Amino acid sequence: METLLDWMTPRTFLAAAALVALILAADRFGGYPRQWFDEWRYPPVGRSVGGEDIAAALDGHQSRRLHRLYGRVSSEIAAARAQGLDVTGLQEAADASLTLDTPRYRDAAIERLNHLSMAVPQRPTRTRPAVMDDESEDRLPTPPSAPARPR
Repeated sequence: METLLDWMTPRTFLAAAALVALILAADRFGGYPRQWFDEWRYPPVGRSVGGEDIAAALDGHQSRRLHRLYGRVSSEIAAARAQGLDVTGLQEAADASLTLDTPRYRDAAIERLNHLSMAVPQRPTRTRPAVMDDESEDRLPTPPSAPARPR
């Protein structure tokens, strides 16, 4: 108990208060030196020299992709029209989706053309039903037996 009373002096309280203040200040302002070091070590990069060229090339590539998809859908619609199927309004919708060829609406135009591609009617395929009778099982070939192994 005497040791505890020996430590309870104004000088000890002042040191403890300074330690608590130092810990709180380090917690509050500790991120700033690291942020300053990161900004000094890795400064922010301005606009690159070829950035516009890369963005223009990417935009052109995506626009050509949309035009190829439009051509494919238009040819599917023309083939369905040649077969005599009802394709009213599909070509107009495809033409309208081609007007959305801007970077902001290009994804919506591609999605719309994909939906139109699925909406193009197809001529029904002719199928022949399979005969299910007992004779079909007898006509299955039997595999030859394996040769005996010499002993």
